[in-house]
Amino acid sequence: ATLLAGFTFTFLSNLDFVEPEEGYLSADALRKLGLDGVDETDAGALSWNWSVWLKQLLQVSFICVSYSCLFINLWCTHQCVVNSILGPGLALRGPSGSVHRAVSTLMKQCGFVFELFELGVLTFGLSLMLYGVIYFGVVAWFPATIISCLLARATYKSIQKVILQLWLCAPLFE
Repeated sequence: ATLLAGFTFTFLSNLDFVEPEEGYLSADALRKLGLDGVDETDAGALSWNWSVWLKQLLQVSFICVSYSCLFINLWCTHQCVVNSILGPGLALRGPSGSVHRAVSTLMKQCGFVFELFELGVLTFGLSLMLYGVIYFGVVAWFPATIISCLLARATYKSIQKVILQLWLCAPLFE
């Protein structure tokens, strides 16, 4: 999760957000807001053609998905750190019954952290696909996305086999 958060931060740090030549607001709207030095060629979003709208939508989607990915992966990392410090601390130094409480809590947290990690991986994949279509174009993006989807499917199947073999059911501990 920490590694994915780092990759996502690098994406966002190096982002070259392309603003439309027509601007977001028209020159009249900018003057009404009291802004000086208005570019008279700014026609605003209502003058954009479909390709400008698509580019802006993809860029905003990329930023939203990437920020979500960053924070989900940081949340997952933080949750792991808190669990790994407080859980054993309670089990080793807590009052009577603390071991059962620590194990029960950590078991629940294990599932939650696993779900966070999976969500972080999913949002990272979506972020990669959006990055690819924005910066490499459809010709390069399409085959890369097909290959990535096939690899993601193989990864998912492989992980599902491991989960079926290793996942403990909650009733075993209660």
